[in-house]
Amino acid sequence: MLENTAFIVLAISLFPLSFGLYLHVRRNKFEKYGIKVKAIIEEIILDKTADGKFYYPVVSFSTLNGKLIKEQYPLGTSPSLYQKGDEIEVVYLDESLPEFIIVGKKSRYVQTVFIVLGVVGIVAAAIYLFKEVYML
Repeated sequence: MLENTAFIVLAISLFPLSFGLYLHVRRNKFEKYGIKVKAIIEEIILDKTADGKFYYPVVSFSTLNGKLIKEQYPLGTSPSLYQKGDEIEVVYLDESLPEFIIVGKKSRYVQTVFIVLGVVGIVAAAIYLFKEVYML
């Protein structure tokens, strides 16, 4: 029974690890090919769900061609990493698409948490399975 639990923990741990790695690869793509500009946090949107409260910053910035972009960032955090009026930097790939990432230490926090959670779960499950198999 506990062996099944270890496999379930192992399988579940792959989700946060995969998501964290996806965010990492995406960030690298934006930082390599994108355009970095100054931005401001216009507001913070609170989204209450059954899982808790998540705070989504609404970011505004001007592209190099002067086009004003004002969009809600798709990744929410709890607690909020930003305050209304914070000046930040964003990177965008194409001004025709409002897709961007927030750069800086605070924004790396999210991808790091997901990667660490995934790795910890995988290591814990692997240690348990190793003990069960080789310590009989």
